[in-house]
Amino acid sequence: MTSQPLPSGNQARSGFRPHRMPTFANRRPELAAHVKFSSRPIRREEWPGTKRKTLGDKDRHKGDLPKKNDHLILSLAFAMVDELDEGQLRRILLQVSKYCFATQSALVAAYIDYERRHPKLKLSRLPAIEAARQPYGKCELQAVSAMVSVLDEETIRRVLTETSRRFRAVQKAVAAVYMDNMHRRTPLRHGPLPSAVDLASQHRRAGPVLSQNRDSKLDRSERSSRAAEAYLLVSQRICHIARENRPGSSLESKRTALSTLRQIAKCLLMADGILGREMRMALTHDPALAATMVTILEGMTQKERLLVAEGKDCNGETFLDKILWVRDEARYLGVTGLDGLDTVLELLERDELMEELDRIWAAQVASGDLQYLDIAASYDLDGSDAGCISPAPNGTVPYRPGDVPAFPIEIMDDPVIKDESETDNSAETNYERESPVVIHYEQERQVVINDKDYTWTVIEDDIEFEVQSVQDSRLNRGVLEYRVNWTGWPRDNRWYPASFLKGSAHLLHQFHELHPDMAGPPKRLDDWLQAFEDGRDNPEEQSDDDLPVDAPDRRAKRRRLSRREGGVDRARRERRSEERVR
Repeated sequence: MTSQPLPSGNQARSGFRPHRMPTFANRRPELAAHVKFSSRPIRREEWPGTKRKTLGDKDRHKGDLPKKNDHLILSLAFAMVDELDEGQLRRILLQVSKYCFATQSALVAAYIDYERRHPKLKLSRLPAIEAARQPYGKCELQAVSAMVSVLDEETIRRVLTETSRRFRAVQKAVAAVYMDNMHRRTPLRHGPLPSAVDLASQHRRAGPVLSQNRDSKLDRSERSSRAAEAYLLVSQRICHIARENRPGSSLESKRTALSTLRQIAKCLLMADGILGREMRMALTHDPALAATMVTILEGMTQKERLLVAEGKDCNGETFLDKILWVRDEARYLGVTGLDGLDTVLELLERDELMEELDRIWAAQVASGDLQYLDIAASYDLDGSDAGCISPAPNGTVPYRPGDVPAFPIEIMDDPVIKDESETDNSAETNYERESPVVIHYEQERQVVINDKDYTWTVIEDDIEFEVQSVQDSRLNRGVLEYRVNWTGWPRDNRWYPASFLKGSAHLLHQFHELHPDMAGPPKRLDDWLQAFEDGRDNPEEQSDDDLPVDAPDRRAKRRRLSRREGGVDRARRERRSEERVR
């Protein structure tokens, strides 16, 4: 398809005048009540002054980036690109190109970012599609409708969660179009769509009022009036958060609401001067802030409350610690309006199962006893990977702290532990205990292992198991680590350094041939394979055994530093000495 030449700048300023588009309410009256942001005349789209480029062009990012006024389409495109496969990308690009070039440019920008994060899927293989020329002022809602029409309900919910935090207009447009086009054919299976609200602006509006300290030259009546006005604004923010909080809101919106309320309470407690004292006196008789936090927490599941309580900021401080500080400060200042924070702390505490286990262990575990505990089958003792523990073997293996943390352990006849463990609550979240649990055991008791279930080799009075296969690899702080399966042993979720697997170099080589994208292989893998072929069981240990093959050479780095320090003569002497050694 060939396009006509674009109007020049002089034509656009003088002779070329686009017609005025009708309002959204006149064209789509059935959606005007839902989409209020489009009930005004639509501003015309500015054609980009550069030449259009195809998806496979080398310099496509220079001319295909959208303008600033296309943030609605751009945010929606970035939120939905990850949810589509290649076939859907082709279909959606063909549909969207019928409406406006700005939407296609936004999708192209999203595709560029998608290719950067997913190098395996090259979207540049798509055919070049020329956008059809349309009159100025084309409504953006048509492009949104074209994009939404190819998505299912689950994807729409994810798009709403991603976009509603920054662009509420996107959330309204997507919800309105989806309800209009899709709900007539396919009813919603999971209830109404979430209506997430951006609550981050509430504490920004209330913050300047709380930080005012210009009351030194005012008399008592003026100070009281100023404090009443400031607290009225703060209470309006609190009421707005309570009103906008809905059961269908996302977890991120609820977390933002709780953080906003905590910041408002902190500002009220820390406001200095007479104005701060007057506002704290007003807060003493107003329990709305704490009651709103309790209402939000009661509408959350126990797992969501734990995620909120254990969430840490950039300084490593959890939300539970921050609420505890606000509660203690309110008690010190005598602000009784925040007494409801005790209920907030109770809702944010760890689940009752962990508290019950602490009570039982403290009462029943005595010095020198060996205890067995039956836990859910999907709970992992070391907390590294929930849902990966194997069923208990026939043999009895006592759990020793610091030994093998993934040992399955048996039940001690206690109905409280058995009833709580069968509910399988421990599979939802891995809980990190504040202090390690000390379990006393008998030093004389030996580990009993069933010969039918386990296979081992005795080498120098030590039991050694054989590596069956390599499962995964990672680079942890510059150290190459692997997770393996042992022959005749339940699944082990620990990570071992590469130097620990020198005797299984052929398995490492096979793993990296099948998975070239995984971290590794080790830098000295060829030396280990040669040692295995030569019959040498223990290759020499080197400082770079745990480094990947693409890690920089430490000796070369030292040599470069020495050249900078000692000059050319010193580098020549080192090179000659290396040649003599060779």
